[in-house]
Amino acid sequence: MRRAIGAVLLAMLALAAAPAPQPADLVFTRGAVYTVDGARSWAEAVAVADGRIVFAGTDADAKPWIGPKTKVLDLGGKMLLPAFHDAHVHPVSGGVEALECDLNGLSTQVAILQKVKRYAAEHAAAPWVTGPMGGRYSPKAFTRNTAICPRVLGLCGQ
Repeated sequence: MRRAIGAVLLAMLALAAAPAPQPADLVFTRGAVYTVDGARSWAEAVAVADGRIVFAGTDADAKPWIGPKTKVLDLGGKMLLPAFHDAHVHPVSGGVEALECDLNGLSTQVAILQKVKRYAAEHAAAPWVTGPMGGRYSPKAFTRNTAICPRVLGLCGQ
């Protein structure tokens, strides 16, 4: 029994003597933070130092991570999710697209057809009208009855 009490006291002293963490660069507080950790899926606060998450837990336990230069963002109950973000470009395909019939930014069938007709007239020698569609248009929006259909690749289900 004495050994057990001694071990508990020794552990408490070790915890009390642990150094306080260095202040983080950024601390999110008062949030619904999904941690993707099966053992503890939710937290209120997150601390970030040198671009790395160094703490996830309660608002109260985040206080030692806040120093005079720490930016603190109050999430006001909003959710914070972990994520990977990718920002990149495709310069070669972007250059090729600039030479084709670019339908990006057009929102109506009429505008698309006008652009395709204009491009087809300007490039009469081209066997097909091709170009980026921005992934927003369905070929079903265009029928074989469209006057320019024979030269439009993709728009008419070719």
